[in-house]
Amino acid sequence: MHLLICCSTKYENINEIYYVIKHSKTTKQDTLDVIPPPPPKSYYGEFNFILIDSSTIYFHRKYVNTICGTGIDDSKPPRISLKSKDLKKIKIEDLHLFVLNSISIAKNNDFFASISSPTDTIKNRGFHIIDNFFKSKNIYKYIIRNWTEEEQWAIHHLLPKNK
Repeated sequence: MHLLICCSTKYENINEIYYVIKHSKTTKQDTLDVIPPPPPKSYYGEFNFILIDSSTIYFHRKYVNTICGTGIDDSKPPRISLKSKDLKKIKIEDLHLFVLNSISIAKNNDFFASISSPTDTIKNRGFHIIDNFFKSKNIYKYIIRNWTEEEQWAIHHLLPKNK
C-alpha cells in the first residue's frame, strides 16, 4: 500500500494587509460615574493622509484644534469645511519624498497627524511608507481611523462622473 500526499503552494491574488483599524468599545452609562471619561477623540491633524484602494493617496492640512470641555460631543468629527480643492493627490512613488518634505516644516516633530481609510482593512502600500517614516523620526502622535463624511464627499467629487 502506498500513501500519496499532495500539497499545493499556489496562492492566488493575496493582497498584503498593512493595518486593521480598531474601533473603541462604547462605555455603559452606569460606569461613567466611576471611571473618568477618556480624553477627547481627535479626527484631524496638521497632516492628514487618506489611503484609498491599494495605491491611491490624498492629503490635506485642514484641521480644528479640539480642547477638553463640558458638553463637547467628540463622538462626531468637527466640521472643517473640506472641499475637493483642499485635497492633493500623491503618487505612491512620490510619497516618501512628499512626507519628508511636508513633515520638515513641523517644529521638532511636534504635531498630530491622521491616516484614514474608507475600509477597516488598509491594503494601501502607502500606509507602510508613512508608518515607517513616522517610526524612523520617533513621531508617535498620529491616529489611524476610518475616513470622515467630509473626506468621503470631497474625494467623491474628485472622481470622474459615470455617464
